Amino acid sequence: MVWRSVRAGGDTKTKKSRRTLALPKRCVEALRFHQELQRQQRKAAGQAWRDHDRVFASTVGTERNANNVLRSFRAILQKTELNPDEWIPREMRHSFVSVLSDSGVPLEDISRLVGHNSTEVTETVYRKQIRPVLLAEAEAMDGIFTDDEPSHSVGHSLHSVVAPPKTAANTSPPTIGSTISAHPPPDGPAAGAHAEA
Repeated sequence: MVWRSVRAGGDTKTKKSRRTLALPKRCVEALRFHQELQRQQRKAAGQAWRDHDRVFASTVGTERNANNVLRSFRAILQKTELNPDEWIPREMRHSFVSVLSDSGVPLEDISRLVGHNSTEVTETVYRKQIRPVLLAEAEAMDGIFTDDEPSHSVGHSLHSVVAPPKTAANTSPPTIGSTISAHPPPDGPAAGAHAEA
């Protein structure tokens, strides 16, 4: 792995920028396709090719500047339904964060992938892209409190507090100043809601 930046001095923006990331298979396939394309460009350029050992080079092997990248980026966008004038290459980074967030990737992992020092930085910079969804917790609660819980379960106890079973002594909903027992009412005339003094 080669760590190098096009910034002055060849160093990365921050220490966190110097990191090794695993590539998805589709990215590996895209890089192999690009490598083959570059071989063809090198052959077509002939003696005009200038080898600077760049993965992403111009059609003659030289470094690409911001204008080169923007021009290529907009050429790709013209083949889509997106408006090229409204997009810049940095939008890819925002899209990356959005897709990961929508797919349920934890904020901590997203923060590490984009090279931030903390999740607070990620939340501040990408507050519009981050989706604060806590699906795992909600699904866990659904698993705990199911409709077919036995009478001695926590789920039943909570249900009893919210909606106590109707009895002869409890045919109307409790009023202000009454208490509801979370346990099944005992036999006898004192069952149900008890009025407080």
